[in-house]
Amino acid sequence: MDDLLEELTDVHRFATRQFPSESIWMQSMPGHLPADDQIPIATYGKSNSGMLRHVYRRGLAERYGRTMQCIAGLHYNFSLPDSLWQVLDLEGTTETERQSVGYMG
Repeated sequence: MDDLLEELTDVHRFATRQFPSESIWMQSMPGHLPADDQIPIATYGKSNSGMLRHVYRRGLAERYGRTMQCIAGLHYNFSLPDSLWQVLDLEGTTETERQSVGYMG
């Protein structure tokens, strides 16, 4: 667990150095956003593919609102050792059921 926390700390430090003017949120949805009409639609340059991407984003903004385009996330998956599931007092008759309860609640 200590190694995991150290690695996540390293990733966090790297990201804050690379993007000093950005806010890093602990959830996928930012807590503070401007009004929907104040959120810019992403641009990708003047190339054909860039223009197509921008048109696609405009369509998303029309259908779902610009706020939806602000949702982003980086998710880490990790597994606990199998030996842990054998000693934890969790509901479930099989190890797989106990793991599901342990991970998902």
